[in-house]
Amino acid sequence: MEWLVVVIFANLMDGVYVFTDPVFETRTECMATLTDEEHIKKYISKLVVEYGRPVPIQAVNCLQVDEIQRIFESVFTDNPKEIEI
Repeated sequence: MEWLVVVIFANLMDGVYVFTDPVFETRTECMATLTDEEHIKKYISKLVVEYGRPVPIQAVNCLQVDEIQRIFESVFTDNPKEIEI
């Protein structure tokens, strides 16, 4: 299974961000990056580039790709085939 870092922002306007790079083979490997200073800096830098500003974060977690897909399908669309990660 592939694991990805998922960020949930503190406001609804910015929603959710899924890091598609890097991809991890295990949840343990993915979760270890969430407390590693070098990885945190890279994640934050990428978010600032994407959003053009610092964005308040509510939560960060690691999820399997199929679980992310399932959540997006159930929340964001009536047609599950429209969303690809």
